[in-house]
Amino acid sequence: MVEQQRFAPTPTPETQHFWDGCRLGELRLQRCEACGHIRFPPQAFCPRCGSEATEVVAASGRGRLASYVIANRPLPGWHAPYVIALVALDEGPRLLTNLVDCEPRAAALPVGMPVEVRFEERSDSVSVPVFAPVEPDAEPDAEPGAELDADQATPPFVVDDRPLPEVAPPRPRNRGAVAIVGAAETTELGTIPSLTPLGLHTDAARNALADAGLTAADIDGVACAGVSPLEVAFRLGITPTWVDGTAVGGCSFMLHVRHAVAAIEAGLATTVLITHGESGRSGVGGPPGRRRNELMEQFELPYGVAGPPTLFTLPALAWMHRYGITEEQLASVAVAQRAWASRQPRALRRDLLTVDEVLDSPMIAWPFRRHMCCLVTDGGGALVLRAAERASDHPAPPVYIWGTGEGIDAPMVSQMADLTSSRAFRVAGRRALAEAGISTDEVDHLMAYDAFAHTPCYALEALGFTGPGESAAFVAEGHTAPGGSLPMNTNGGGLSYTHTGMYGMFAIQESVRQLRGTSAAQVDGVDISVAHGVGGMFAASGTLVLGRSRP
Repeated sequence: MVEQQRFAPTPTPETQHFWDGCRLGELRLQRCEACGHIRFPPQAFCPRCGSEATEVVAASGRGRLASYVIANRPLPGWHAPYVIALVALDEGPRLLTNLVDCEPRAAALPVGMPVEVRFEERSDSVSVPVFAPVEPDAEPDAEPGAELDADQATPPFVVDDRPLPEVAPPRPRNRGAVAIVGAAETTELGTIPSLTPLGLHTDAARNALADAGLTAADIDGVACAGVSPLEVAFRLGITPTWVDGTAVGGCSFMLHVRHAVAAIEAGLATTVLITHGESGRSGVGGPPGRRRNELMEQFELPYGVAGPPTLFTLPALAWMHRYGITEEQLASVAVAQRAWASRQPRALRRDLLTVDEVLDSPMIAWPFRRHMCCLVTDGGGALVLRAAERASDHPAPPVYIWGTGEGIDAPMVSQMADLTSSRAFRVAGRRALAEAGISTDEVDHLMAYDAFAHTPCYALEALGFTGPGESAAFVAEGHTAPGGSLPMNTNGGGLSYTHTGMYGMFAIQESVRQLRGTSAAQVDGVDISVAHGVGGMFAASGTLVLGRSRP
């Protein structure tokens, strides 16, 4: 039997010099002649100063291990376990790669370990850079056996330290000027082989319209991701005056809400329908259409990545290393959320968990076990938004939108500005809280997207509920579990409730239920809820501040 070949990247004009160098055994980077910034991945101009004056320089080929996962599931062309790593080059940039000539074992791979480039042939014309550990005496300017000081031993987790955008003052409008007047999920969740993604969108839409006491004839704005708003509008018989097809992954629906608020305030629409539906488990209709990501194809896919478990999890080890976070604390996230799911009849996983059970579950990509990874399900949800002045015209209690925010980071997880804190989370969260005019102390309930156990921890820190590195202990101490000071992910989250692929809609749905007082895991006294989402692999984010009453 012929073994399948590993993926070989296809160079583009902007990246040809890099791949030419790899073929010749040289790691080539670009340096801006105007400001001196060394950049990766390749592009035609400097992202710092905009200059097109660029020179190609040969890198030393040395760096430090910034983070990694050990992939434990076989992939065509790959024998598990193997190591997918992030290497911080001595010149500054960070790149995704494989570690070779080493044991695929955590104890043998300390974060900060010095590494050096090798080149692996993938085709007659393309070789890819991989890295191997370097003995300390092989490092330049180091005496044999010399100890590394703290600065040398720790790689630069931050590769872009530009300040965050200033939080602009809220727009001249009344907080809560727009309300959610309809909210519902698909009739079923879990495995739904009878419906295509479009069928799930429309099933959720009809349920949300019924919840709002409206019909399709009342809708003049449509927003969705995964399928086109054109398809949704046609299927439901809607003739919209405003549409939004923003698709940035699982937080797209938070952005749709933000955009719909602006549209309603501007008079572009009066009643907006936002829909979601994915056949994540059954795969009815085939995989959703996605725009080609040339950077990911060239600089991430060649290294044996097998979807989110081997990409989304990559920053976590750097975060754990930087702040001394333990595997037991990481496991506590799944334990807390299962406690909430046990109260939710629609949750896919309801049996209570212990930390030991999480740590004993099958390894997916070290340090992530199965119970630390999200479910894969079918389902969807929908929302109906209207101006607050009309909110009392509907059967269910309205939920008012106090503040919204959105942000982006990088299209590849390897290029996150900071491996240990999401820039997109911080931008979106700061804006939403500022627009709402509140502090975290006033929040009664939080829905923080949890594709994996570390993502709600990143949210707790980025939004300011805890300090940097304090979120995992906060969860482990029970603060987010039933009876805790900050009820979080009360539907059980993507880890236990449902996760179709783009989970953000379900976070919003549970925020609405808590504010209406109708959740199966209802918390007393919820007046303000925050729904926070992530898109891609920490690539984008959206945050909503929702209130029971109009401020």
